[in-house]
Amino acid sequence: MGVSTQRFGTLCQWGIQLLNIVTGNLDRPGGTMFTRPAVDPIRTRQIDPGHQGRWRSRVRGLPEFGGELPVAALAEEIRTPGAGQVRGLVTVAGNPVLSTPAGPALDEALAGLDFMVSVDFYVNETTRHADVILPPAAPLERDHYDLVFHLLAVRDTARYVPAVLPKPPGARHDWEIFRELARRYGRPARSRAWRAALMVRMRPERIVDLGLRTGPYRLSLARLRRLPHGADLGELRPSLPGRLQTPRRRVRAAPRPCWRRPGTRPPSCCGPPGTRSRSRRGPPRTRSRSRRGRPRRAPCS
Repeated sequence: MGVSTQRFGTLCQWGIQLLNIVTGNLDRPGGTMFTRPAVDPIRTRQIDPGHQGRWRSRVRGLPEFGGELPVAALAEEIRTPGAGQVRGLVTVAGNPVLSTPAGPALDEALAGLDFMVSVDFYVNETTRHADVILPPAAPLERDHYDLVFHLLAVRDTARYVPAVLPKPPGARHDWEIFRELARRYGRPARSRAWRAALMVRMRPERIVDLGLRTGPYRLSLARLRRLPHGADLGELRPSLPGRLQTPRRRVRAAPRPCWRRPGTRPPSCCGPPGTRSRSRRGPPRTRSRSRRGRPRRAPCS
């Protein structure tokens, strides 16, 4: 996380990547390189290229990033009356009252919800507000294949870890809880109907096995079971532009520009005047200077 966990985290990350580009250290040994994981959600387009500002929060008009809003906006979305007010909440293995900005305000807001459910082991500062707590099976009672951190590794590997202890009668894994909620709710969100129905019916082991078999190394879960220490798939190798999901496979080194002259209000693409997002997910608005009165490109918020 490093430089990300502060107000200008996005700007810092952007600067690091620009420095790698201009010094020739992008996609080369010793610089920034990209993984080629055995289960590759980028190759299969299960992760989209990303987007920002397609819609905004109801109260402050903060831009979404990848379909998410800054969690700092949650309390105001719960407390502010009107169409679209948040009246129900689901939390999963988290304690946002302690881990997010303005925790006391969120604590007060959660107390006013109509309904709240938490998938968690514990009663903590957040889950104490839940009407229902659904505890999943313990970590040693479930198997594991890491889908996320294989994307961020410094070497390509694959490892499957079986459960150490049997799951006790009546206990449910996280995925079993979510599957039952999806079945009872009847409207799997933001998915095509056929895909949602298929995913609800498949066990995670089957999904991972399909990903391994159709991945770049043609592995299988059965093979990984025979390798308790995992499979070493080799060092990272240059992979651009093939790994890029942008049009024409180019790196967008700068955000969509907003042209404005000094002393004028930013155009509409930069959001309403006076709006400032403190989320580290979106690029912060910066002051701009110009020479000889020429328009200056300013990054959108």
